[in-house]
Amino acid sequence: MLDKFHELLRERGKSITRPRSKLFEYLLKSGPVSVPQFMRDNLAVADRASLYRALTMFQELGIVEDRIIRGQRVIELSDLYDAHHHHLTCNNCGKSIAITMPDIENDLIELCRTYGFEADGHVIEASGLCQDCQT
Repeated sequence: MLDKFHELLRERGKSITRPRSKLFEYLLKSGPVSVPQFMRDNLAVADRASLYRALTMFQELGIVEDRIIRGQRVIELSDLYDAHHHHLTCNNCGKSIAITMPDIENDLIELCRTYGFEADGHVIEASGLCQDCQT
Protein backbone atom coordinates (compact mmCIF):
# COMPACT_ATOMS: atom_id res chain seq x y z
CA MET A 1 0.00 0.00 0.00
CA LEU A 2 2.81 2.40 0.82
CA ASP A 3 4.21 1.96 -2.69
CA LYS A 4 0.81 2.82 -4.18
CA PHE A 5 0.65 5.92 -1.96
CA HIS A 6 4.14 7.01 -3.05
CA GLU A 7 3.24 6.41 -6.70
CA LEU A 8 0.19 8.68 -6.38
CA LEU A 9 2.29 11.42 -4.78
CA ARG A 10 4.83 11.21 -7.61
CA GLU A 11 2.08 11.28 -10.27
CA ARG A 12 0.60 14.42 -8.72
CA GLY A 13 3.95 16.17 -8.35
CA LYS A 14 3.99 15.95 -4.55
CA SER A 15 7.10 15.22 -2.52
CA ILE A 16 7.42 11.90 -0.76
CA THR A 17 8.38 12.89 2.77
CA ARG A 18 8.88 10.84 5.88
CA PRO A 19 6.04 12.62 7.77
CA ARG A 20 3.58 12.01 4.91
CA SER A 21 4.55 8.34 4.82
CA LYS A 22 4.18 8.05 8.61
CA LEU A 23 0.73 9.69 8.49
CA PHE A 24 -0.37 7.31 5.74
CA GLU A 25 0.87 4.33 7.77
CA TYR A 26 -1.02 5.65 10.79
CA LEU A 27 -4.24 5.78 8.74
CA LEU A 28 -3.62 2.23 7.50
CA LYS A 29 -3.60 1.03 11.11
CA SER A 30 -6.12 3.35 12.75
CA GLY A 31 -9.32 2.82 10.80
CA PRO A 32 -11.86 5.64 11.10
CA VAL A 33 -10.47 8.41 13.30
CA SER A 34 -11.67 11.90 14.20
CA VAL A 35 -9.56 14.83 13.07
CA PRO A 36 -8.79 15.87 16.68
CA GLN A 37 -7.66 12.30 17.44
CA PHE A 38 -5.55 12.24 14.26
CA MET A 39 -3.89 15.47 15.41
CA ARG A 40 -3.25 14.25 18.96
CA ASP A 41 -1.84 10.93 17.80
CA ASN A 42 0.55 12.51 15.28
CA LEU A 43 2.01 15.56 17.03
CA ALA A 44 5.34 13.70 17.27
CA VAL A 45 5.33 13.35 13.47
CA ALA A 46 4.76 17.02 12.59
CA ASP A 47 3.50 20.28 14.05
CA ARG A 48 -0.22 21.06 14.00
CA ALA A 49 -0.10 23.28 10.89
CA SER A 50 1.84 20.66 8.93
CA LEU A 51 -0.63 17.96 10.01
CA TYR A 52 -3.56 20.05 8.74
CA ARG A 53 -1.77 20.73 5.45
CA ALA A 54 -1.00 17.02 4.98
CA LEU A 55 -4.59 16.07 5.80
CA THR A 56 -5.93 18.67 3.36
CA MET A 57 -3.62 17.34 0.66
CA PHE A 58 -4.71 13.74 1.43
CA GLN A 59 -8.34 14.82 0.99
CA GLU A 60 -7.65 16.71 -2.26
CA LEU A 61 -5.82 13.68 -3.69
CA GLY A 62 -8.60 11.28 -2.68
CA ILE A 63 -6.40 9.40 -0.21
CA VAL A 64 -8.82 9.92 2.67
CA GLU A 65 -12.59 10.39 2.83
CA ASP A 66 -14.89 11.95 5.38
CA ARG A 67 -17.48 9.76 7.05
CA ILE A 68 -20.07 10.36 9.74
CA ILE A 69 -20.06 7.67 12.42
CA ARG A 70 -22.21 8.11 15.54
CA GLY A 71 -22.85 11.67 14.45
CA GLN A 72 -19.13 12.44 14.47
CA ARG A 73 -17.04 13.36 11.44
CA VAL A 74 -14.19 10.94 10.96
CA ILE A 75 -11.61 10.37 8.27
CA GLU A 76 -10.38 7.09 6.88
CA LEU A 77 -8.49 5.83 3.87
CA SER A 78 -10.50 5.93 0.66
CA ASP A 79 -11.41 2.92 -1.43
CA LEU A 80 -8.12 3.44 -3.30
CA TYR A 81 -6.32 1.96 -0.29
CA ASP A 82 -8.97 -0.02 1.52
CA ALA A 83 -11.65 -2.32 0.16
CA HIS A 84 -15.03 -0.59 -0.13
CA HIS A 85 -16.84 -1.19 3.13
CA HIS A 86 -19.47 0.07 5.54
CA HIS A 87 -19.68 0.16 9.32
CA LEU A 88 -21.58 -1.36 12.21
CA THR A 89 -21.11 1.09 15.07
CA CYS A 90 -21.91 0.54 18.73
CA ASN A 91 -23.88 3.40 20.30
CA ASN A 92 -22.52 2.50 23.73
CA CYS A 93 -18.75 1.93 23.41
CA GLY A 94 -18.17 3.46 19.96
CA LYS A 95 -16.60 0.34 18.49
CA SER A 96 -16.86 0.40 14.71
CA ILE A 97 -16.74 -2.81 12.69
CA ALA A 98 -15.93 -2.58 8.99
CA ILE A 99 -18.13 -4.85 6.88
CA THR A 100 -18.31 -5.69 3.19
CA MET A 101 -21.61 -6.52 1.53
CA PRO A 102 -21.05 -7.66 -2.06
CA ASP A 103 -24.68 -8.80 -2.54
CA ILE A 104 -26.08 -5.45 -1.43
CA GLU A 105 -23.49 -3.59 -3.51
CA ASN A 106 -24.57 -5.55 -6.61
CA ASP A 107 -28.26 -4.97 -5.80
CA LEU A 108 -27.60 -1.24 -5.48
CA ILE A 109 -25.86 -1.14 -8.87
CA GLU A 110 -28.81 -2.95 -10.46
CA LEU A 111 -31.31 -0.67 -8.73
CA CYS A 112 -29.51 2.39 -10.11
CA ARG A 113 -29.54 0.85 -13.59
CA THR A 114 -33.28 0.17 -13.33
CA TYR A 115 -33.99 3.81 -12.57
CA GLY A 116 -31.42 5.21 -15.00
CA PHE A 117 -29.59 6.72 -12.05
CA GLU A 118 -25.85 7.30 -12.11
CA ALA A 119 -24.59 7.11 -8.52
CA ASP A 120 -21.23 8.61 -7.64
CA GLY A 121 -21.17 7.13 -4.14
CA HIS A 122 -23.21 5.72 -1.31
CA VAL A 123 -23.08 5.19 2.44
CA ILE A 124 -24.64 2.36 4.40
CA GLU A 125 -24.18 2.51 8.17
CA ALA A 126 -25.85 0.58 10.96
CA SER A 127 -25.84 1.61 14.60
CA GLY A 128 -26.89 -0.26 17.69
CA LEU A 129 -25.18 -2.31 20.38
CA CYS A 130 -22.19 -4.55 19.83
CA GLN A 131 -22.15 -8.07 21.26
CA ASP A 132 -20.09 -7.00 24.31
CA CYS A 133 -22.43 -4.12 25.20
CA GLN A 134 -25.57 -6.28 24.89
CA THR A 135 -24.58 -8.30 27.95
